[in-house]
Amino acid sequence: MKKSTLLFTLIAIFVSSGLFISNAYAQKPLPAKTTKQGLEFTIYPNTKNTDPSRPKQGDIVTFSVEVRNFKDSILQKNQNVDAYKLQKYAKVSTPNGKNDSIQDKFFEIFASLGKGDSAVVKEPTNNLLKEQEEFINKKINEMQAQMANIINDKTIPDSSRTQYIAYLQDNIKKMDLEKNKPNPMLPKDKHIFYYFKMKSFADEVSFNKDAERRKSELEKQKKELQMVQIKKEETEITQYLTKNNLLKNAKKTPSGLYYIITQEGKGEQATAGKEVAVNYKGELLNGKVFDTSIETEAKKANLNQGGRTYEPIKFNLGAGMVIKGWDEGIALLKKGGKATLIIPSPLAYGERGAGGDIPANSVLRFDVELVEIK
Repeated sequence: MKKSTLLFTLIAIFVSSGLFISNAYAQKPLPAKTTKQGLEFTIYPNTKNTDPSRPKQGDIVTFSVEVRNFKDSILQKNQNVDAYKLQKYAKVSTPNGKNDSIQDKFFEIFASLGKGDSAVVKEPTNNLLKEQEEFINKKINEMQAQMANIINDKTIPDSSRTQYIAYLQDNIKKMDLEKNKPNPMLPKDKHIFYYFKMKSFADEVSFNKDAERRKSELEKQKKELQMVQIKKEETEITQYLTKNNLLKNAKKTPSGLYYIITQEGKGEQATAGKEVAVNYKGELLNGKVFDTSIETEAKKANLNQGGRTYEPIKFNLGAGMVIKGWDEGIALLKKGGKATLIIPSPLAYGERGAGGDIPANSVLRFDVELVEIK
């Protein structure tokens, strides 16, 4: 969750992008108000919302925001700022042991917005320039304190100390120049405008529960789409197995992975958590070899893998270090075992593919040998 009090200030100063918020402010506005920080704001209520509740201290809010300068140029645009925690006043302990206060300058505005309400906020550029100066001063003070520690630390070699002090001094000088440098996007004595639209708000516990629910739903949808794709590719796989006289010995796992054991291993069984070493050759179903750990196979396929050391690949089985089809397929083998794995795209590189060699939604064939288990 985003908790920085400089969230919008620094975005507005340093980011340039955007679109236009269309007609979010067509409603009749409420009377304008001014916050304690000098921000003038006008609320445009959502007339369709009958819920009187408003965000409170500690709530998580989501909203859209557009930032424009005095020339009406867009500085920043977000359709959805997610997980912004409202905090009116808090004490935080700094590394030097002092307590600093945090004041969220938008708290009063957000606390006045219901779901679907919009607000236009006018802020003097002098406020932003002051915040920018305070931020830079804070960084300069941190570097000066760091420099003092280095000077007093006798364990650091003189050459290293001199070099690092020079580096810090150079950065302090640059930041001093930056602090005093005029900002053409934020000239003095002008204004900047924020266009907010409240989307939702909830207490932190409810927000986290809802986020977990949404995550679970997305995972479920993703798995359903993967199963549809796997079923779609099954015809392609069975045709390939039939054409290459592999169907008779092929077995299928519940996930959709096809495998043919071509040599039974005589060592221990590969299990999740073990480090395994595997030799392999990978190819598309059209026969194009895209990768291998075996030099003779690379030469045979005219692969240009300059500078590569040809040796078994090592990884921790079941740790997600390789594609799902490998984690599942290698776990079917014993040490010394060999197999052909026919891997549907959702268990490989899916709709994103991999570089220029593996197109999106590609079924892959891997001939693998489990060389070692540790």
